[in-house]
Amino acid sequence: MENENNLPIWSLNDIYQSFNEFNQELQTLENKIEKIKNEINNQDLVNNFIDKFLKILNLYTDIFETNRKLNAYLYCILSCDSTNEEANKYQGKLLTINSTLKTIQTQLESIIFQNKNLIISSLNENKDLKEYEYFIKESLENFEHKMTLNEEELYNLISISSNSEWKSLYDLIISNIKITFNNQVLSISQLRNLYHDKNRTIRENVYKTELQELEKYHHIFAKILNSIKWDSIVISKKRKFNSLLEATLFYNRLDLETFNVILNTTFENLNIIRKYFKIKAKLLNLEKLEWYDIFAPINNEDNLNNEYKELTYNQAKSLIINAFQNFSDNLSNLAKQAFDNNWIDAKPRLGKSDGGFCIYVIPFKSRILVNYDNSIKSVFTLAHELGHAFHNYLLSNNLPIYRNSPLILAETASLLAENILRNYINNISTSKELKITILDGFLLTVSQVVIDILSRFLFEKKLVEIRKERTLSANDLINLMLDSQQEVYLDSINSFHKYMWIVKPHYYHSNFYNYPYLIGLLISLSLYQLYLEKQINIKDYEEILTNTGKENPYNLLIKYNINIKQKDFWEKAFEFINKEILEFEKLAN
Repeated sequence: MENENNLPIWSLNDIYQSFNEFNQELQTLENKIEKIKNEINNQDLVNNFIDKFLKILNLYTDIFETNRKLNAYLYCILSCDSTNEEANKYQGKLLTINSTLKTIQTQLESIIFQNKNLIISSLNENKDLKEYEYFIKESLENFEHKMTLNEEELYNLISISSNSEWKSLYDLIISNIKITFNNQVLSISQLRNLYHDKNRTIRENVYKTELQELEKYHHIFAKILNSIKWDSIVISKKRKFNSLLEATLFYNRLDLETFNVILNTTFENLNIIRKYFKIKAKLLNLEKLEWYDIFAPINNEDNLNNEYKELTYNQAKSLIINAFQNFSDNLSNLAKQAFDNNWIDAKPRLGKSDGGFCIYVIPFKSRILVNYDNSIKSVFTLAHELGHAFHNYLLSNNLPIYRNSPLILAETASLLAENILRNYINNISTSKELKITILDGFLLTVSQVVIDILSRFLFEKKLVEIRKERTLSANDLINLMLDSQQEVYLDSINSFHKYMWIVKPHYYHSNFYNYPYLIGLLISLSLYQLYLEKQINIKDYEEILTNTGKENPYNLLIKYNINIKQKDFWEKAFEFINKEILEFEKLAN
């Protein structure tokens, strides 16, 4: 394995040179917040309204961008050193500022609502105001689902020490569980990483140990989950939503009719994904997979060609840049910029977060965290995160308030990047072992995002319905989880995991933070299939990615004759998946 000392650590100096510089910008932000408060509360706002309103919008946009930059800087520092005293000191302050900005956003939405006729009639007469058209329309929709200003302000304040504290308590407990396994003391995440071990006995013991250990805490986690969901149910009802699910669909800019089309199409195609489990069982010389076999490697690394057994970081860099070059100069150039300008933190070390992420920091620049280990999986993680960086780069062409995407569109570029790399390696390599290893990695992701995430969605849907009427016990939650897994896996595997509701933090940190991943995967694969069929081109792809933050998904894609309300679009994703599973089966035979 490559010497970890040779792996890069990112530089944050182009964001802030020091905490002194950070603190100066923080103070500037606080002054701007006071200024916008005064502008909003100005009794003379009605006179020369459009000019004053534009001034407020411009100031809000500036505040939005500065706050995002400050938060990104702290996030990057804490992801590599969670005990950093200065970063932790400032984090509390930023939480309070974030709460204040939510209140300001509600006040701004109120102003837009109260003056909507004048504002809408002025859109075509004022090009500066026209830039904010989507924000204005979104604000009008949002305001229909807001409590009173006083109620929103109170909720934003108390959530710092109520709802947020429940989430923090979950994080504190789950991260401090220590398990003795094979004479080592491991965290839950370290133990779960062993599901990837090639030794089946180890995987089976991991499964049994994890379930036994989590049983000790399940009553505590049940209490936390009940409290968080009750809070969310109450607030969604106060905000005039018929259900918590409807609230999340609203903020993802997706209507219930389209959602049901996606859900029904997915259920109709689950047998395609279940087939993957049967093929994998055959490759592992098993009659059927157990839960702990799903993540098992299908090939010993010894079977891979020497050139792919261990890929140094520089080899990964060359592979990714060359693959991206085959698709788009813009994508390839962005990757070169990330590699050459210390955007990437690849070195594993104590105190650093697991996994990987990409975060927008300032216009046209991102930061990427990975824990590079010379495996082909690490190369794909790197490509995935560079896809996100490319998306952030394209979004930077917009106003700061349009530099975010709804979650259902946020994975479009990252999964595109993975597919580009996978196709490139398939074209340049003759190694059957490598191709089947890469394809297994892709189909494993698909199986998790389609089948397992669907089970998690069904679990949460049932949980929320029952929680409206009563508290659920730990055993209630176990039964809901097992029923939901049975509903989607059917007999494709032999056993299930009754504590997925504990080990998945999404249940505690958000609501229905599951189906957007499913929809995001399907959108990405459907678009890629349309690209392969030459129904969209690279220019279309880049335009779509540039505009994901300033149009709702339907309006964005219909311009390219892509109708997400139609079943045919979603079937494209399953066509692509089925083609890959048939190739997997062919290689397996």
